[in-house]
Amino acid sequence: MSNISAKLHTIRSKIISLSGKSYPYYFIIAALIAAFYNHYFIILVIFLIYKFKRKFHYKPLLIIITILIISFLSNYFIKSIKPKEEVKGTVIEVNDYNLVVKSDVRKYLIKTKDSYEVGEILIIKGKFIKPRGKRVPHGFNYKNYLVSEDIYYIFDKPEIKSKGINFLYYPYIFLNKYLDIYPKHTKTYLKSFILGINEHNLDFKYASRNLQISYLLSLSGIFIYGLLGIIKKIFFYLDLETNKQDIIIILILLLWTIISGFKYVMLRILIITLISTISRRLDLKLTRLDILFYAFILLLIVKPNLVYSIGFTISFIVLTLISLINFDLKISNKILKGYVLYLLIYVSIFPLIINMYNNIYLLVFLISPVIILIYKKGIIYLFIGILLMPFFSLLIEYYLIYFESLIRLLSNLKLNIIMPSFNKLSLFLYYLILIFYLTNKSWLNKNIITYFMLLFLVFNKAYLNPTYRLIFLDVDQGDTTIFITPFNEDVVVVDAYGDVVKVLHKMGVRKIDYLILTHSDNDHIREANNLIRDLDVKNVLVNPYDEYNLVSCNEISITSNNIILESNFSIKFYSPNKNYYNSNDNSLAFKLEYLNNSALFLGDVSKEVEINLVKEYGSKLESKILKLAHHGSNTSTSTNLLDTVKPKDIIISVGLNNIYGFPHNEVMEALDRKYKVYRTDKDHTITYISLDKWTKTLKHYQNYIIYYIILEKKKGRFYG
Repeated sequence: MSNISAKLHTIRSKIISLSGKSYPYYFIIAALIAAFYNHYFIILVIFLIYKFKRKFHYKPLLIIITILIISFLSNYFIKSIKPKEEVKGTVIEVNDYNLVVKSDVRKYLIKTKDSYEVGEILIIKGKFIKPRGKRVPHGFNYKNYLVSEDIYYIFDKPEIKSKGINFLYYPYIFLNKYLDIYPKHTKTYLKSFILGINEHNLDFKYASRNLQISYLLSLSGIFIYGLLGIIKKIFFYLDLETNKQDIIIILILLLWTIISGFKYVMLRILIITLISTISRRLDLKLTRLDILFYAFILLLIVKPNLVYSIGFTISFIVLTLISLINFDLKISNKILKGYVLYLLIYVSIFPLIINMYNNIYLLVFLISPVIILIYKKGIIYLFIGILLMPFFSLLIEYYLIYFESLIRLLSNLKLNIIMPSFNKLSLFLYYLILIFYLTNKSWLNKNIITYFMLLFLVFNKAYLNPTYRLIFLDVDQGDTTIFITPFNEDVVVVDAYGDVVKVLHKMGVRKIDYLILTHSDNDHIREANNLIRDLDVKNVLVNPYDEYNLVSCNEISITSNNIILESNFSIKFYSPNKNYYNSNDNSLAFKLEYLNNSALFLGDVSKEVEINLVKEYGSKLESKILKLAHHGSNTSTSTNLLDTVKPKDIIISVGLNNIYGFPHNEVMEALDRKYKVYRTDKDHTITYISLDKWTKTLKHYQNYIIYYIILEKKKGRFYG
């Protein structure tokens, strides 16, 4: 044996020793590290620990952990370096009024209305800001989304100068211009499949998202593997040597990865192909799960921020399940086997889908598999064909028009159920049940019952919460407050701005007893009609002097001295007592009282109205919480009001860097050091949670309340 052969044999032996019995545990450690950033990865941890019960190999384990730690620390160091006020970089993505610019090892999001193209070299001058994270309960974490794309800073409307084209992007520019020769729909799909550019119409995006097939409209593994399958068939008929086939395929994937801007899906497939090729060439006998594990580790080393990506999470859960389950399915019919596999995959990622969309399309199990089959066996081959023969594109154009019409028609059937988000406890229980369901046949019947019981509990989770919750939502420059009594008995929503419908859906709230719209300004009622359409709104309370233009509802005009008296809370209205001929001053002003807590709401009233309220009601206005009038404007918040109300906490609902300059400096100076002030632009959503005395007698239930409800809240104070 030559020296080279001996070395290859030694390398092969070492790699085989790293896989085999021990690889599941490396995958588990990688998943644990990822779970520190994204708790969905705990799914892989639990599943693999249960599935494999073998000894650890500590040396390779320590090596992998060390490399991962070094990678994450390096990434943290890059993240911590603040950018200069002038940055030079290349445009790598254009999306509406946003540009993504890459400069050295960093990316920046640039907000501008000017038009630029991918590949342009820009000099950007201005102030940078850090993106904000999750701002409402179960809300979208914008910061983590950008970090998953390696974007740490945003430049808002900076000065921009163009300095030519980066020659590395010539292939992208050429391909993008070449695809412009195709008809509208065909061009859109080709750009989406090849370059990862999503230019589909908004209504079609919404329809495909509603049917939960939106992943098919972008650069996806289905299209890439379809193309590779055709290439391999061509190689087979040409009787090309295996070594040459491997080199050509890797070069195609490498070029495609570069042209697509190193999109995650391309990088994943390239790495998996490289590992598979090395395994076959060196006869390493790596299984599909081995290859997946090594790809998982390499991707985390190369791009540590992928731990924040839900797409990365979903893809590896799906690929892991396919690797573990596909060969265990004793079904001879390929179509039936594919359908059963689809069901298992859908069930495995169900909580992730719900936490993203909070929506179940009732025909998803019938429609999605058929559409996927159409893509795999039809559309992909058609698109690959027209790349070679563009003159057939008109025929496909008509096909795509009818296809999109069908998707819109199915979406408009309104066969949807709103499902609340899974919290960490229900997520853990869900996957614990799923593991037993998939791995223990004797538990089959019991687990089906337990599975549906858990879904039922999540679906009705709003009715299981024994706390009073007063929630001041962060809705940017506007107002929305939610008050919920124990077990969802009563729900009060004060004003409606921002995405309040989605927040209530995520919380599991499907009815509103009182929707109080203080006045008719857009920043207080923009979402009111959406609430009335999408939820069961029993009463809409308005002031009698404004025109609200609401859809059909039980609209009730309220003036001073009206009272809402329920068994566990009361609302006393103090204003308006006359028409001020000004929408702000016509605002409903009232005090909410429950347990030993109270909160005073003033809408957008001015100092004149505040002084009138103090004169008429005096100490009756005293409250623990004061919702400051008009977002902290200097037209409101008189000293007389503050001295009369004597609040412990003051809430200011205000947008970050708003054009009005709210809250005004003179108001903040008046509040300084005298009151505890919470601002939605800085503190985001502020939540007050209170417990009735009787719940404290239930010791075990109280522990649940403390650990799984209260400790999840990062902001707010707790009374009761």
